[in-house]
Amino acid sequence: MKAFFRNLFIVAIVSYLLHYAWEYWQCGIFYATDDSPAHALLMASATFGDMVMSIFLYALLAVVATDVAWIRKLWNTACILI
Repeated sequence: MKAFFRNLFIVAIVSYLLHYAWEYWQCGIFYATDDSPAHALLMASATFGDMVMSIFLYALLAVVATDVAWIRKLWNTACILI
C-alpha cells in the first residue's frame, strides 16, 4: 500500500507539472491570455482536473495489471488495451 501511494504521489506531481505547461502553451495559441489572478486560477483548475484524470487512469491500470508498480515495469498487453 505504501508503494501505491508513493507512485500515486509521483504520478500526481509529474502529471500536474506537465499538464500545467501544456495548459499554458495551448491556451496561448487559441485564446488571449493575461497574467491576472483569475486566469491563473482558471489554468490551475484545468490542470487539477487533468491531474485527477491521470491519477484515475493510473489507479485503473494498477487494478487491471494487478500490480501497483506497473508504471516502472514493461507494459503488458492488458495495459496497452486500456
